[in-house]
This record gives sequence, structure tokens and C-alpha cells, in this order.
Amino acid sequence: MIVQLRNGAAVAASLLALSTTACGLSDGPVADAGSEVSVSPTPELTLPPEPVRLRRVCIDEPGFRGLPAYSAAKGAKHSVAYLYYDSIWHVQESPPSDPPNVWYAGGDDVNNVDLVFCRERVAATASAETCAMNDSFEDGAPVTVVLYDTTWRIQILESRTGKSLLDRRMSTKAGECPATHLSYDEDDRTKHYVEPTDEALAAILTPFVR
Repeated sequence: MIVQLRNGAAVAASLLALSTTACGLSDGPVADAGSEVSVSPTPELTLPPEPVRLRRVCIDEPGFRGLPAYSAAKGAKHSVAYLYYDSIWHVQESPPSDPPNVWYAGGDDVNNVDLVFCRERVAATASAETCAMNDSFEDGAPVTVVLYDTTWRIQILESRTGKSLLDRRMSTKAGECPATHLSYDEDDRTKHYVEPTDEALAAILTPFVR
């Protein structure tokens, strides 16, 4: 279940399109006691079956060798998938016109992704700032949300090889109250972790996609 909170002011906001998947597991073959069972190896995925499967690149697992190779040459074409972790991994499907004009925009274009941009929370400290919000799924019940100064791990990796091009930390500080605040079952809905601005993330990515 997702909890969506809104602040008291009627601020219009566009919610991100979130893409998640649950990986199903099939039972293996059943054999009589003492018999040998032949188990076939899991086929290697050369292309991501859905965008969120690119998360494996963010967690130090192999890339997808069917995806295009990254080129640092000036003027090379790029498509960058932006994944972030907030209890589960999400894919942000950004309009391709957003600076620096290379973000993956969703759909079958995932097969053109050459870079994966990963954002993951690694530390947080409560600030003195609080926000009065209302729970959209609880008949507008009031909720006081505390803003948290947050440290994020930012990675840029090649989608094909998993090679790391950047691995750094960045910090965000409490400021204005957000228009919306999403939380999940396992989350404390009274905590809001301040996210980096789009402009700050674009500035980090731009040197790799000139």
C-alpha cells in the first residue's frame, strides 16, 4: 500500500511514473529420494525485460551486454535511465526534453539505454523543519511530517558492462515543504527525506553526455 500525503496549500504537482516489478520464482523439479536432479542454469539476460531490471547495475551486478556501448566522444548519442531507491527501486521516466536532454522516457526505448544513473539514500538526520500535510488515503487526516537532511549515494554506470564512471555522495538540506510525500507500508509516513533537485542531478550527469 502506498500512502500519499499532500500539504495544506493546494499546490498542483505531477507524480512521477513509477515502474516496479516483482520477480516470480518457479518451483524446481521434484525427484524421488536418492535420485539426481539436473538443474538448468538461469539464462543470461542480454536485454532488460522491463526498465526496473536495470537496478541490478546499481547494486554491483553485471550489465546487459545487449545494450549499446557507452561512448565518451563529444556528440555521441546517449539515453540515460534514472533509478532511485526508496524502500524499493523505481525508474523515473523523465521527458527527454529535461536537461541535459538524454533521460530515458519510458517504453521500448530501454533497449537504447547506455548509462544508468542511480540514487540511493545512505544517511539522514532530522531537521527542525516540519510540514502540516493531509493523508489522501485516510479522508484527509492531518499528519505532521518532519523533513530530514539526507545524504545520497549517486552512481553513473555503463548499462552494458556495469562499469562505474562515478560514485559520489551528495547532501540535501531541509527547505520548503513538498507538494506531495509518498511512503510505503514499511516506511514511517512522518519522515520526508529531502531529495536533490533536478538541476543538481543534471549538473552531475552533464559532463558524461556532452
